[in-house]
Amino acid sequence: MAQEYNRTKVIIYKHHFASVNTALKQAFQEKHHVVNYVAWVKEQIYLRFGLVLESADDFEAVESMLDTAYYRSAGEWLDEQMRKALQAED
Repeated sequence: MAQEYNRTKVIIYKHHFASVNTALKQAFQEKHHVVNYVAWVKEQIYLRFGLVLESADDFEAVESMLDTAYYRSAGEWLDEQMRKALQAED
């Protein structure tokens, strides 16, 4: 059976954007020396979708793009991005 993982809330513009795997986030930040995780999230959204997050009002557009790409949530997508970054170094 799959192991349950603790989740960490990602807060952007004082609003809940996503929940990510806590252990994965810690490993990613340590390995890639990411101090400002929110800045990294915004950069990933821009690189993947060409969208600059300017306010919490933009979350709906991100969710729509993630839906189109068959992701269940922003957290699922962020977990995948962190896994890819960790595996790219191996």
